[in-house]
Amino acid sequence: SEERFSTNNNMIRQFMSTIALSEVSKYSNNMIYENAFDNNLKYNLENYYFEDNNIGYVFFNNKSKLGAAAFAIISILESEKYEEELANLINLVELLHNETDGSFRTFYIPEDRNDNQYFYPGEAMLALMMLYEKTGDEKYIDMVKKPFSYYPSYYREKMNPAFIPWNTQALFHLYQETGNETYVDYIFEINDWLLAIQNKKCAEPKHLGRFYDPNFKQYGSPHASSTAVYVEGLTYAYSLAKELGDSNRMENYREAILLGARSLIELQFKEEDIIERDDAEIVLGGIRTSTSRDEIRVDNNQHTIMAFLAILNFLGEDEIKEFVS
Repeated sequence: SEERFSTNNNMIRQFMSTIALSEVSKYSNNMIYENAFDNNLKYNLENYYFEDNNIGYVFFNNKSKLGAAAFAIISILESEKYEEELANLINLVELLHNETDGSFRTFYIPEDRNDNQYFYPGEAMLALMMLYEKTGDEKYIDMVKKPFSYYPSYYREKMNPAFIPWNTQALFHLYQETGNETYVDYIFEINDWLLAIQNKKCAEPKHLGRFYDPNFKQYGSPHASSTAVYVEGLTYAYSLAKELGDSNRMENYREAILLGARSLIELQFKEEDIIERDDAEIVLGGIRTSTSRDEIRVDNNQHTIMAFLAILNFLGEDEIKEFVS
């Protein structure tokens, strides 16, 4: 509403948006997005990628995060360029992986930080699975199997929705490669739990479908990027339920996915929202942070793009027809 740009930055959100540009390019077959992806990846690597004795890392604001390295790896895999940078980033992930118990250290810099365990390990495991699918190198899949012996018990003691979409996607890929239904059982366990914090009441229709329960404020305030990434993760859980013929979960997950999509559409700036704005061309189509916070953050849009692409990938027209009509 102040019609100004923020000066805040976050390299995890930057590289996630790089990936989104690539995915939109592939979906639309539009060179505009392909060129934007190439230029954005080049810019990010030239300005935020550094090396130290064959360890590649993303550095910003005096921090180097495991999650940023993971998304930089996925971005480079989308480009098939920057082989040296890719190899060095992989070296970093291997350095931060504890071979004994399977856990990850979440920061390269500073060395004494090890928080954000809800986010970064799952993001790293997803990158490792994509590396395995690209190269066939067994060491990457082993680096995903080992954390599974560590993190489920860790998360059960400290349940938080933040870890669910990244672990869901990583374990989805792991199941596709191994056929081990233990991974499916865990995906169902955590996504069943996630459904309980979605707003499915209609007292405030504009809030319908968002993932926020005021009884659990410790999970954070309502946020478009959270709803979107939960929807994206749920599409993978839905795909598994469909594959295994679990009709009850299929219906529960489908309802949650489509209600979540409804919430995101509710947050989008539309023509009628911008008639009197001087910055109409900039904000049109952007995703507000929440119904009470009208800032547009890059990951609000990136996560929504990825969620909608996942819906289009995993749900057929007949499965969303009722929602659209």
